Amino acid sequence: MRRLLFAAVLLLCVPRSAFALADADNLNGHFGLGFQIGAPFALTGKYWFAREQALQGFIGTFGNGWNAVGVDWVYEFAHVRPGAPIHFGFHVGVGGVLGFGDGNCFDAFGDSRCTGRDNDELAVGVRMPVAANMYFNKVPIEVFLELSPVFVVAPDFDGDLLAGLGGRFYF
Repeated sequence: MRRLLFAAVLLLCVPRSAFALADADNLNGHFGLGFQIGAPFALTGKYWFAREQALQGFIGTFGNGWNAVGVDWVYEFAHVRPGAPIHFGFHVGVGGVLGFGDGNCFDAFGDSRCTGRDNDELAVGVRMPVAANMYFNKVPIEVFLELSPVFVVAPDFDGDLLAGLGGRFYF
């Protein structure tokens, strides 16, 4: 009976201690999930695999029948602590984005072009995100503002600048 009670208490404590570890100073090994508004409007996630490095990704829409999915490696290079409840970080990164849409005119990462074709379109691009992140010290939440130059490499060469504002909750 004591072993069963000990196991039950241990199982109840594990999620709380895991939640407590997901704070702004210890995100290594934690996953954040949230939303972004702007370009694109997206579901976003971020997994920290080292203290300053993470993989982030999104799946979302630019509107006008144009959707995208992307993954970036990011390096957080600065931490600024103006006060006790919050602190800021800044990151840069590199990644890829795959855009897809359908119709005669498609919105290639914000740049409307008409192809004259009636079939689905596909675009491949390279992203270089730069972001300012705000972390709350008491709860595992990140708020971010990200600017991302995108260099479209297929079906032709093009470029654009994406901007998004979002937030993630870390587990």
